Parts: sequence; C-alpha cells; structure tokens
Amino acid sequence: MRGDQMILQRGYGFADLTRRTPATAATVYRIGSLTKQFTAVALLRLVDEGRLNLDAPLSAYLPQFHVDGPPVSIRHLLTHTSGIRSYTDLDSATNDMIRHAGTHDVLLAAIANAGFDTPPGDWWHYNNSGYYLLGLVIEQIGHRGFAEYMRDSVTMPAGLAAISECEIANSTPDLAIGYVVTRHRLVPVGPESLLPSFSAGGFCATAGDLAQWQRELHTGRLISERAHTSMVTPAVLSDGTRTSYGFGLFIGALERHMEYSHNGRIDGFSAQAAYYPADGLSVVVLANTETAVAEQLERRISTAILGFVPAAVYRSPRREPDTRQLEGVYFDGPLTIPVWYEHERLALRTPAGDTVFLAPAGRDAFVQQDDSMTTYWFHLLTDHRRRLEVRRNGMLYAMAETVD
Repeated sequence: MRGDQMILQRGYGFADLTRRTPATAATVYRIGSLTKQFTAVALLRLVDEGRLNLDAPLSAYLPQFHVDGPPVSIRHLLTHTSGIRSYTDLDSATNDMIRHAGTHDVLLAAIANAGFDTPPGDWWHYNNSGYYLLGLVIEQIGHRGFAEYMRDSVTMPAGLAAISECEIANSTPDLAIGYVVTRHRLVPVGPESLLPSFSAGGFCATAGDLAQWQRELHTGRLISERAHTSMVTPAVLSDGTRTSYGFGLFIGALERHMEYSHNGRIDGFSAQAAYYPADGLSVVVLANTETAVAEQLERRISTAILGFVPAAVYRSPRREPDTRQLEGVYFDGPLTIPVWYEHERLALRTPAGDTVFLAPAGRDAFVQQDDSMTTYWFHLLTDHRRRLEVRRNGMLYAMAETVD
C-alpha cells in the first residue's frame, strides 16, 4: 500500500492444506508480536487522555503484581528494558504449565517468581512478560476486558474492527491453519491456550487490514503527534546506549529509507509488517508457516518497490587464526547464543533456534548473509571474555557475553 492506494492485496498457496482451501486476500492469520504495537497504541491513547503516566511505576496501576526488586515503569515495559525475565525464557516445565494456564493468576505468579535478569533500564532484552503485564494495565484503567477495550478504543476508531483477539477470530471460516516443518513435512499446529499470548501476541488479522492500520497509525489518525513521536523514538539505556526499539516497533532504515517495523512468529504462523514514512509505503506479509519467510519476503518486496539493489552478500574467506577467539557460547540473560565455524563460515544459533551464517564486514564486524541490515560486532573484554552486539540498521538489537 502506498499512500491511500492499495498496490497489491492477494493470497498465495493454501490456508488449509488438508481441505485444499486457497489463501485469499480475506484469509485471517495469527500475527504474533505485531500485536505489541496495538497494545502500545492503547496505552498512548490513555496517555493522551491523561489517564496514564509512562514513567509511573507498574505498581501504581497493577498493585496485585509484586516482584522483589527495584521499581519498573510503564516505559520500561514498553521498551523491553524492564529487566524482568520474559516468560518465554523460563524452563520447559514452567513453559508447559504456562501454555495450559487457564487464569492470569498462574502466569502472574510465574513472572513474579522468575524475578529480574538485570536492573530496569540497564539492558535491552526482548520481553513478552512486559507486554503481557501491559495488557493487564489496560484492563485495570479501562475497566473492561482487553479484547473489548481494544475493539472500542483502538481498532474500531481506525475503521478496522476485524482486527481482533484470536479467540474471537477462531469463529471465522477465513482463519488459516498454522504449520511447522517437521522432518521436511508441513505439520498442522494443534490448538494452544491463547492466554499467554494475550496483549503480547494474541491478535489475528488480514494483511490488507494491517497495511491500512500502519497507514492510520503513522499519519496521525490514532494518537497525538507527541505520542507518536515517543512511539518511534528508540529507547536509550541507563549508560547512554541507543537501542533500535521504541514502543511496540523496531526503528531502523532500509538503505536510506526510514523504517518502522515488527515481526511475529507464533504457533505455526509468521508475520512481518514495515512502514516507510518518507515514502508512505506500507508492506505486510503474513504466512501460515513458522519460519523466517515473511521477513524475507517483506524485505524483497520493499527493496523492489523502493527501487534499489540490496547490499551485496559476501562469502567469508578461509578461516584465519585470529578469528578462533570468536567461537564460544554467549549469554543474554538466561538465553544462549552458540557461535562456531562451519564450512569456512562463521555461524551462530539464535535464541529462537535459527542457524544464521555471517560474512565479514570489517574489523570484528560481520553481516548476516540472508539479511544485510543485521550486523554482529565482537568485542574482546578480557583475555577470556567477549561481548557480542547485534545491530539492525545500525542500532542496537541485542547484547550477549561469554563467561570467564
């Protein structure tokens, strides 16, 4: 979608392989973490109405949630800098319990018991617990259930009431079936509890509705100019480090084109939405497979429309003796990122389980071979300790360190 004109809105492949139901423009998909920008907009509307202070402690709005440690603000939760451990990073037994949770009390207790990984404001780490808690804040202030509040105060004002919690969308015949790849075959994902995803990843939508949503959001039709500016301003850590995340959005650039974007992966679905404000361009790709295909397709589509050749992907040279020190296991809170050499290339495994290959892009710097906008910087801290910084479009995305 460019400006108010829809360039292309189409489905490809199948919404349901078993029934051979084709995907169409009306097919509804789970959008996972794209939900976070809707949650952020709801909170910013409450700020515009004078009912919420972003710098107030969470306890002011959610007194029933208590975690031992320093106070956490609403802003910390919005920017993934709260330091509270994400429920998706907990051990497998706790995750199994959470996936089958029937009440908020179960999940709240699990988050509170997990405590902090870092002090608030000191570290950026993607955090689903934060956005889950923000949904409960919306319920407390709005005096309604999250789904009802979002419909009345966010999606209906945008003229997009069809974007809804997946529990509501489950009744539509247009909802796609999600699939994962198992032993080179597409296997449908069984039903899961929708409670944990909630305000962190519980929405469903069509690609066309999301393209229109981005247009409404970034042209001043939903929140004040001041609120929008805060939403698309990258958070800054307590040591002055600038991150690449605002409120529910990654802030970056595709070549010289400013970009507001987010991805989502959940229970057999993947999603990628990007908006290029200077170009008025909104690109959304939704897929019913839990892979990186949506992100890759969005990048190719945007590159083609914006009319430039993507940066060349370099093949790394043969292994050099001084690069041996980069191998090892890097820790980001409770998450691990193994780094190793394979077929004369540096490789790493992301916390999501994906293996990516890196190509040299300068001293101590590498570029991801399938995404030239993502770079990896290695810093030698001591003889036995190293730091890895991941940057998207030049801005900090994640940090991890080895242990002495």
